[in-house]
Amino acid sequence: MKEVPQAKSRLVVRTHEPWRVRVVIGAVVVLLLGTAWMMFNYGHKHAGFDSAAYSREQSEWESEQQRLENQISELRAKVARLEIAGQVSKHAALLIRDELAQQQLDSQSMREELAFYRGIVSPEQGRNGLYIHTVQLVPGKQEREYLYSLTVIHKQGLKKRHRRITGTLDFKLEGKQAGKQVTLPLSALQPGRKLPITLSFKYFNRVKGRLVLPEGFEPETVVVTIKPKRKKINGDTKRQPWRIRSLTKQG
Repeated sequence: MKEVPQAKSRLVVRTHEPWRVRVVIGAVVVLLLGTAWMMFNYGHKHAGFDSAAYSREQSEWESEQQRLENQISELRAKVARLEIAGQVSKHAALLIRDELAQQQLDSQSMREELAFYRGIVSPEQGRNGLYIHTVQLVPGKQEREYLYSLTVIHKQGLKKRHRRITGTLDFKLEGKQAGKQVTLPLSALQPGRKLPITLSFKYFNRVKGRLVLPEGFEPETVVVTIKPKRKKINGDTKRQPWRIRSLTKQG
């Protein structure tokens, strides 16, 4: 019986060194990147591209952009200063206008007051009797509410001894309501007011009150009448357009 020869074992032991593989791969990558960069620069140089010139142009562009931004900021600041100056000038003009308007009102008030006292003692301005001097209307606090103020004077000339006089005052408004011409008495305009309004005074009397206009009523004319109790004394009726005096703060 022959012996079967046994195959010789060819076991090869190799050392596994993964870091070498990584080094080789890295070297290849670096080589490829370097080659690509060289080709890129070569192509740009032959195409007329100059990286140094591009850097200079970019720097100049950034400087110009910064200069324009600074100029815009200066212009914005100048506009803001002009706006502030304009507002100050406008405010000063408004103050001067208001002061002038107030002076005109004061002057008008003084003229009215002077005429008022002259009317009391100057018979040449009218016969002796009761006269409506002024009628003023200003807005009230509520909607369609108005405050009235009127002055009645007693003209007696230059008599040494002035007498007390008694009379009744009537107040009404003429206007339109629902397209029709109507006349509203004080009883319809001032609920709760004791009527008629009776006055008794020697020189002058001021009467104040409030009016509440009915819904839909459009006033056009104010009519105020004063009737003395003594028949020999003259009375007066004053008609004036419906005018609302604006409220002005007194200084």
